[in-house]
Amino acid sequence: MDGDNKLFLIRTEIPSLSTITITETLGLIVIVLYVTTILYIHSVEAVVSGKYNFVGKWGTRGTGNGQFQYPIGTAADSSGFVYVADSANDRIQKFRLANPCPVGTTQIVTGVCFVTKWGMPGTGNGQFKWPAGIAIDPAGLVYVTDYLNFRVQVFTSNGVFIRAWGSQGSADGQFNSAGDIATDTLGYVYVSDMLNDRVQKFLLSPTCPPGTTQITADVCFVTKWGNTGVGDGQFIVPTGVAVDSSTGRIYVGDNNNHRIQAFFWKPLNFNVETAGIIVK
Repeated sequence: MDGDNKLFLIRTEIPSLSTITITETLGLIVIVLYVTTILYIHSVEAVVSGKYNFVGKWGTRGTGNGQFQYPIGTAADSSGFVYVADSANDRIQKFRLANPCPVGTTQIVTGVCFVTKWGMPGTGNGQFKWPAGIAIDPAGLVYVTDYLNFRVQVFTSNGVFIRAWGSQGSADGQFNSAGDIATDTLGYVYVSDMLNDRVQKFLLSPTCPPGTTQITADVCFVTKWGNTGVGDGQFIVPTGVAVDSSTGRIYVGDNNNHRIQAFFWKPLNFNVETAGIIVK
């Protein structure tokens, strides 16, 4: 069914979901397994007839630089830096894939350089309780979902705290376990609000546009969609979220429904956006 002013849903069934995160940087696909190891494989030019070849890996269990305890989220920026949410260590680690390693970095394994880290257990700014999702916006800012602090934190690429928003609850801008996060080229931020069975959309702007609501300084709530259920547009523990800015589609890992749901956003008009769902 078609129409205006709606959020369109394309439903895709998948037998089961694994807890992995996949990002791409400088022709390499970086995969985080829900254990202690980072894998990266080379992106072959012939996509249809070719294949992805294993190149290398790094990480062992521990607290040292380049070690992990349950790395969940990864993100890569356009400069070749890779960011990892080292969840049980309550920190973010930043790496660069290079050989030799640049001055000021430390070689972890051949071709992988430790750059910096930030975070520690706690509830203060720059502290974490199980950082999970991580995303980089077009300006290079780093967004982290702070899962058990029920918030999103924003940092510079070197880990300097900028802002945070969110608290535990079900109101707009609140979270009941913020899972994954994604950004698009227009500056919108999408968060999978796992135990509220919804996705929330935000815009970081010093002035909130008409039709949006200011959550805190420079953070505007735009819209939300989803509720508990098994139907199209409903979720049971939405986990991963990703945005394809070239098509405008938003992909959500609907964990306990064992499927992926895809949505297409269509604004009501230039300034105001409202959520609605038209199922196929």
